[in-house]
Amino acid sequence: MKKTWKVILTIILFFALVQPVGALSFEPVNEAPHSGSIIVGSKVIQEKTDYVTLDLKIPIVNGLSDRKFEKKLNNTIKKQALEAKKEIIVQAKQGQKSAEQEDRPFHAYELKIDYELKNTDQILSFTVTTYTFTGGAHGITGTDYYNIDIGTNQQLSLSDLFKEDSNYKQIINKEIRKQIEEQEANEEGSYFHPDDPFTGTSAFHTVTDDQTFYIENGDVVIAFGQYEIAPGYMGEPVFSIPLNTLKDQLKEEYQGLIKTE
Repeated sequence: MKKTWKVILTIILFFALVQPVGALSFEPVNEAPHSGSIIVGSKVIQEKTDYVTLDLKIPIVNGLSDRKFEKKLNNTIKKQALEAKKEIIVQAKQGQKSAEQEDRPFHAYELKIDYELKNTDQILSFTVTTYTFTGGAHGITGTDYYNIDIGTNQQLSLSDLFKEDSNYKQIINKEIRKQIEEQEANEEGSYFHPDDPFTGTSAFHTVTDDQTFYIENGDVVIAFGQYEIAPGYMGEPVFSIPLNTLKDQLKEEYQGLIKTE
């Protein structure tokens, strides 16, 4: 009998969480391999006025063993999203007012926030992307990267994956340069170069200890911001590097991330 009530309560809880737009909703995570214990849902906020369009899909992580850490993580992400919402509304109202005073057309501002789950096996990796349009030819995109050790409930830096004094940076740097050369040779991309007098300082030189990255399908994916190492039309460049090429550098506890054929 107790087991029956548990099943009923579970069903009630599931349907209680499925809410219409503007409330909390949970989505399937079958795009990425997962342990079965981590659920990533979202709070959706959609608003449209004559001065701003908002489309926010704020991720909510559930299932970490440290609930205090989980709550802090979710609150941080939510706070950043709501601050971005508040800021663009203020800017949009000011922009609309200025346009009216100057008797010129006004195009509504836009804020779009979305997330993408990359990995939930051993390391929870997901991205939160923010797109803002405040006039001009195009908007600006920025992405935050989250990598959490599910066992220790700690956010990871790139250096945390590798053994001390290992040469992981040299291996990753070499692979990134190779991919840049291949893309440019195939006319699939364009990047800043060290010998360019105008953009040379922004050219790729090396990954850092706190380099932005995520884990996906057995790869460590090194990510860069818009305009960081390439012209704006290149968006946010990423470079996928199989972890099996870094097996000797990878810490023992993360060897399970390597995908075998």
